Amino acid sequence: MPTPTPDPDPTAGKTLIVYYSFTNNVHTIVSDLQTQIEADVVRVEPAEEGLDYAANNYAIGSALIQAIRNNPNDAASYPEIKPVEVNIADYDRIIVGAPLWWSNMAAPLQTLYPVPAAVSTVSSPMPDGSFRVATSSNRACGYVQAKRPTATR
Repeated sequence: MPTPTPDPDPTAGKTLIVYYSFTNNVHTIVSDLQTQIEADVVRVEPAEEGLDYAANNYAIGSALIQAIRNNPNDAASYPEIKPVEVNIADYDRIIVGAPLWWSNMAAPLQTLYPVPAAVSTVSSPMPDGSFRVATSSNRACGYVQAKRPTATR
């Protein structure tokens, strides 16, 4: 039986967090994560400002996802985003955070990462102050309860 490879040292190397957050739930989790790890952060923003993705039962978001599903290999299927200045080769770890839209990573983040290794989405705050974080990859899907640390006096 082969000897298992030890987990890499999580404190070694550079970490990048790339995320999109329409309702700021993912932003809240990223902000909390920054208090726990050292990482550079890039927030992906749509090029067109002021869109209300929630209007008409999320019609805009639904149309964006459908366009990507219909033509995933056509760059014109993806929404334009504001320029992102980051060299991914400079990082040892990349954490991607995004809401799921119809079981897909939010369209603006798909413009940057059409095929994510892993995706996470964050619920609205629960009554106890925790957030439900769903993570998925090509192999697994699970849920984690994440709660903001409370200040001690």
